[in-house]
Amino acid sequence: MATKRYIVNGTLQTTLTPDNVSTQKVKVDKGGTLVGTRQEINLIEGSNVTLTVADNSGSDRVDVTVAAAATPPTNMASKTTADLTYYVDSDVGSDSNDGLAAGVGHAFLTIQKAVDSIPDVVNHLVTINLASCTAKYAGFYMQNKLLGSKVAQGTNYTITIQGEYKAATKQGTMSGTMDSGTTKVITDADAGWLDDMRGLVVYVNSTYYLIRSNTASTIEIVGVHGTSLSGAYVIYDFGSVINTNISHNGYYASVGIRNCKGPRGFYSAVKLSKMSVTPPDSGGSVQGISAPGSDVFLDHVSVNLSSLTTVTNHAGINIIDACNVRIEDCFSGNCTVGTASAAITVSQVTVIRALSRTLAYGCPWGINILGLGTFIQEFNNVHADNNSVYGILLQRFRDIIAGSCYINGNVTTNTNTLGLYCHSVTGTIVLTAGTIESNKHGILIGASDPTATVIEPYGVGSYILRGSIIVRNNTVSALSVVGNQLVKVSTMTGANATTGAYGIYVREGTKVFITSGTTVSGDTGKDVYMDGTSFTYAADFAANGDAVVNTELATVVKRIDG
Repeated sequence: MATKRYIVNGTLQTTLTPDNVSTQKVKVDKGGTLVGTRQEINLIEGSNVTLTVADNSGSDRVDVTVAAAATPPTNMASKTTADLTYYVDSDVGSDSNDGLAAGVGHAFLTIQKAVDSIPDVVNHLVTINLASCTAKYAGFYMQNKLLGSKVAQGTNYTITIQGEYKAATKQGTMSGTMDSGTTKVITDADAGWLDDMRGLVVYVNSTYYLIRSNTASTIEIVGVHGTSLSGAYVIYDFGSVINTNISHNGYYASVGIRNCKGPRGFYSAVKLSKMSVTPPDSGGSVQGISAPGSDVFLDHVSVNLSSLTTVTNHAGINIIDACNVRIEDCFSGNCTVGTASAAITVSQVTVIRALSRTLAYGCPWGINILGLGTFIQEFNNVHADNNSVYGILLQRFRDIIAGSCYINGNVTTNTNTLGLYCHSVTGTIVLTAGTIESNKHGILIGASDPTATVIEPYGVGSYILRGSIIVRNNTVSALSVVGNQLVKVSTMTGANATTGAYGIYVREGTKVFITSGTTVSGDTGKDVYMDGTSFTYAADFAANGDAVVNTELATVVKRIDG
């Protein structure tokens, strides 16, 4: 066999030995396509890639290890890593600032800039501070914030947007003492207050109180408080005012909060505090504060709708489809247009933690609570004044564990067509104290017009009216109950002596049980009206067990003491 020979560097050889001395060229392809032929390959670390290179002389090679870090998705939600505080100033701020301190060169100009700076997932406390300013703040919109996702820590996380009061311009010393009781009035004979201060706050004895009404020398505050007040007082107006609207989903709002919730069982919320919202007319439906799908806490917030002129339905505060809601020490109202414009509407909410020390004023509808599974924990010291159709409307509660409404405070309705109206209720409503006065109907359960010839069914409800309930000076009836309802009345008092007015008015399938302490009267001989016939307490319900029954319509009024 012939012997193979090789020519290496001009020399004829019978064997081929690897050349580890001379430098050879290497062809480099990418995807099968030649990129270049060179003596050296240079490896470069790219983004999220780490190279480890070692000369392995024993194996006659160079070892290259490539480590690639996982690349996060570009749409991953951002999260807080610590508490955050931003500052906004509509006088001297700029949205090109960092917002991390107050004043010139630091504060943001707009609330929207601060809101947009909040991460998607809020695992810590976030605070936005609004300075008291001459210039008004522009409206803002917040959406899709997950609040308090670290449920294992048992901590509730909240986004707080808080304003400031103006420097005090009205102050003085009370004349005498404001005693605890059903009405709280601060008197200063030398004050000379000429303007309407409804919805502002008065600070006395280390506490802020919402003003219900005033004269030149008196201030009535919202709610009933258990302590006497005396000494110096200060009246504050709001220094942080939002007065422009944003447009979203077919309506306008000055404050929009959408889909900002925490986990069930934890009270995480977006909290608004110490601010005034005065939305302008925008040619369509306007909401001062709109919070669909959001857990919110409103504390010392005033919403004034007096600038709205477009004839459509508006809302001062509108909260829908939430887990947790609190409204405390708030004012909403002053809307004269629209047949169903409401000062406050809360609907389809799992739990209303509190609706307390709040005034709904001067709208067609005062407070509208649409149940569908709502449970109210606290309904205290609520006033609904001078609303043209409804003072307080409770509708569509269901008879399930989370479908009962317990009204356990002082609910005052004044000069509304219907004071407290319970509509389409199949749950339980308990009213333990309140003053219902100067309405067409004081408390109305069932149909909106109990005098109608044909009464439509409006749910089967259970109502307990007990405690210090005063129903007086209502022009048609103090209490009207119509259509398959069960009502227990204990210690309800009040004179409704207007010509033709009734004390208790019942029709068609209603069962009403009263006690000896019930003396809510009507016009002469009209203490109780049942299916076309009038009765009096003295003649027809003089003793325990006295009853009037309409067997044909299954209507019963019976006195049960004890």
